[in-house]
Amino acid sequence: MTEAKTGKPIEEETAERQPRADDLSDIGERLRTQDNRYTKWPMFCLQIKVRDCGYHSDYAQGKVWFDEEGMEVAPKTKGAQKAGYRDRWETVMVAFTEQGLKDYMRQDGHNVKALAHNGETRIYVESFRRCEEMIRIRRFLMQNANDVGWQPIETAPKDGTEILGYRKEYGQLIVRYCATGRCMVEGIVWDWWNDNKGWLREKPPTHWHALPDDPEETEG
Repeated sequence: MTEAKTGKPIEEETAERQPRADDLSDIGERLRTQDNRYTKWPMFCLQIKVRDCGYHSDYAQGKVWFDEEGMEVAPKTKGAQKAGYRDRWETVMVAFTEQGLKDYMRQDGHNVKALAHNGETRIYVESFRRCEEMIRIRRFLMQNANDVGWQPIETAPKDGTEILGYRKEYGQLIVRYCATGRCMVEGIVWDWWNDNKGWLREKPPTHWHALPDDPEETEG
């Protein structure tokens, strides 16, 4: 895949030029608007299917014929042996957004599929939970990459991230999107924070803004 203006591969073009603010803005916008699969701090994983041969039948998912190098072959192949196998999914690339992995597959998908059993791949969602470094980077992308002020609530993150919400009768309060089955059944998907009562289900906010980072504490 090449860059139309230069004829160079996109990864080379991106590596050579100076980073631009809109590079981060694009990622930040994806983070704010993408489907996070009901996962807080989602980590999108590109996975390939791997078939491991040599399992005892008691622990195998099925049986196949394989050669001396462990490669699956036809039953009548000379020197082939029959044994059990188990399939598993192996992560080969991660990204903050699903679109990031789709872009990666457009550039290197042929190599990725060559490593996979029968070319099978999938995008699976894990979480950056408890990985403070990745969470901080994700917050930075969402909060600082494209600070455009108050935005319509339809564009707010829907992964449980706490944000600043606004509704005329309530003013500005911290809110979060509730993505549990109970909330979806009730049809009320926004929680408002009340200092006296905790999280409350109320009317949805009309606008949202990212919360600022905590101030740095100085010694003294």
